[in-house]
Amino acid sequence: MNIKKAARVFKRAAVAACLSCAIFFFAPVMPASTVHAESCEHEDYEWVDLIKPTCSKEGKRIRICQDCEKVLETENIEKKEHKCKWEKTKDATCSAEGIKSYVCKNCNAVVDTEEIARKNHSFLWTTTRESTCAEEGLKQQICKNCGAIGESKAIQAKKHKYGEWSIGSVSVKGRVLTLTQLRTCKVCGVHKQTVTGKTAPFSKKHDKKKYYYKYTPKTGRVVILCPECRQSVTGKISSGALKFTKPKKDKTRTISKSWKRLKIEG
Repeated sequence: MNIKKAARVFKRAAVAACLSCAIFFFAPVMPASTVHAESCEHEDYEWVDLIKPTCSKEGKRIRICQDCEKVLETENIEKKEHKCKWEKTKDATCSAEGIKSYVCKNCNAVVDTEEIARKNHSFLWTTTRESTCAEEGLKQQICKNCGAIGESKAIQAKKHKYGEWSIGSVSVKGRVLTLTQLRTCKVCGVHKQTVTGKTAPFSKKHDKKKYYYKYTPKTGRVVILCPECRQSVTGKISSGALKFTKPKKDKTRTISKSWKRLKIEG
């Protein structure tokens, strides 16, 4: 390379460095141009890049005369195209859509986005309310990921657990006694089961204070005795009903502590 050509190269580099805000070290040592800009026709020129373009910003270049080193023109260089790839930026769940983005690997610019469809719920049957003898229970399909509720089904109410039987009421009409027994659920304390039965007629009509009874609370078995006519009937609970036997002769004495006077209404 001859001295003139070398001088031109150094001058172009210096001009480019100066215009791009670089530190200008070269100007003091450059040899003087042999052609003045005023008289140069600028027929011999060259484009020099000052700022390289990227995909996020434009570049810049200048046209320099190779004879007088005058900057003849400055122009912008178009941005480069993004170099992108699809990336999942938000996972899809069963409660919300996901997002995938078309991201430039050089500048991280998001050029485009697309929605990712929601996932299906992952339901599990869960008992949300236990059944009792007072109300039905409830089981529901609950998503293990987001807690969404799907189908619901009733759980059959549990059976009542009754306590012992007790005599509720006794009435007499003529020679016939009507007796009602009842028992209450031990769990809910509300529901009651009631049975009522009528005796066959005793042999004759008696004073209502003359009847005695012997009772088994566990089964509801009851024996009613009239010591005056020496007759008794036995009542048993069967298939939800209180059924009595026909009056029969009974010589039992009521002095035993197991016999109690029957309280008759009215």
